[in-house]
Amino acid sequence: MRFANLELPDPSPSTSFVVLHIEEIGGNCYVEYDAWQGTERVHLDFKRVIGARMDSYHSECGAAPARIGEVIDSRWLARCVESQRRAYPRDPDTLAGIRHFFVKGHDVTVEVLAESVTLRQAPR
Repeated sequence: MRFANLELPDPSPSTSFVVLHIEEIGGNCYVEYDAWQGTERVHLDFKRVIGARMDSYHSECGAAPARIGEVIDSRWLARCVESQRRAYPRDPDTLAGIRHFFVKGHDVTVEVLAESVTLRQAPR
């Protein structure tokens, strides 16, 4: 499995506070967490989300260190693309541009299939 770092500040997530908020209408979600060291709260906005999950043990990013990144050869995204092509053969490129992002903490990982992610500071 290959991973890529994102061009975002990379404070390690803590598991004392992690929020995964998903909105079906509009296809957006956010992940918010406390940085492991320091007092900052990190807020990541994801656009055009097609899937999100939180897991402690069965993540595709199991070998990655605690950080924010992207799974390059995502099995999850490949399964979604294949399912989309079977269900909608006349529109096979609906998921073009979707990427597999992850926020890996020390005890939990949040994964999001989305088109983009942006960082903003969140009030604490």
